[in-house]
Amino acid sequence: PARSAFLRLECGGDADLLKRVAGLIASHDKANTGFLSKDMPVKVPPPVFTTGQLVAGRFEIRRFLDRGGMGEVYRGFDPRLGRQVAIKVLSAETANDPSLRARFEVEARAASVLNHPNIVTIYDISEQNGLAYIFMEFVDGPTLSSELVRRKSEGLGPDRKSTRLNS
Repeated sequence: PARSAFLRLECGGDADLLKRVAGLIASHDKANTGFLSKDMPVKVPPPVFTTGQLVAGRFEIRRFLDRGGMGEVYRGFDPRLGRQVAIKVLSAETANDPSLRARFEVEARAASVLNHPNIVTIYDISEQNGLAYIFMEFVDGPTLSSELVRRKSEGLGPDRKSTRLNS
């Protein structure tokens, strides 16, 4: 009940978006991959890529942005289309876990069918040398983790924006 009310509120009356998001959540719940219950490695390896390196023969790495539970995110450039991109790379440790790899691919496919101003556009997915990638719209701004740290340091709780991003 609370989730349904939250989704209706956050989708702002967009029935198509609500239907798609509810379907994605139901699909995730049904898959029960257990990825949230898995312990992630504590040892933090160096970034997979270096500045200037080409990924998938096309996308140039501009800089490392952040690391999450499933992999790393880089700012990149697509010289063919002349645009900035975000490149999400599944970590080698995660790529060896079939359920986590499936979760990564489901995430890419799910986001690619949605069209909403608050959801990044997926440009491509690829696999090369045992690594899986999602190439997506780059949105400049603070990371969720840095925004939450900033708000906490200012004595503020999460706002609606950061709560939405964290959901």
